[in-house]
Amino acid sequence: MKTPEMWLEEVLASADKLDDWLVRQYIGEKLAAERIAELSMSKGLSEDAQIDILSIALDERTHAAWIKALLQHRALPIPDVSMEKDRYWKEVLPNALTLDQKLAAGYHAETMRLHRIRLLASDKRVPGLISQIFRAILADEERHAEVFARYASVEAIAEMAEHHEAGLSALGLEI
Repeated sequence: MKTPEMWLEEVLASADKLDDWLVRQYIGEKLAAERIAELSMSKGLSEDAQIDILSIALDERTHAAWIKALLQHRALPIPDVSMEKDRYWKEVLPNALTLDQKLAAGYHAETMRLHRIRLLASDKRVPGLISQIFRAILADEERHAEVFARYASVEAIAEMAEHHEAGLSALGLEI
């Protein structure tokens, strides 16, 4: 298992690993946009919650576009996201049965991403364009975690923690 700091050392030591992670990040942003847009239409959400959650989906689409431009700048292939599987969500979503649990899962996922994004945004060794993009993404992701925390119950967040840990394990990470 790797801490976010160990992960950063690994990707900064290898251009190939950094490129691979950026491709996976693009995939994650695209899949998150779809998943969160679908969640925003869930029955049982207040109109305010629907708007806030749809706003997150739109942010994720924007992040995917920024990362796509970064991949193009680095002359990397743009993957066909429709063919991708998401290792983290495979462990988490089958266990999120209620709307409250799905909101809690969103909270955990956003919080998990913040650890790595903060490192990319702040570490001076991260190449300039990558750092710039992740600094722009950081404020959105912090707001996303706050939104999911606002709408998920404390109980559901606690219930989903175990499944979140399984998702982290599938990614080979620890927080």
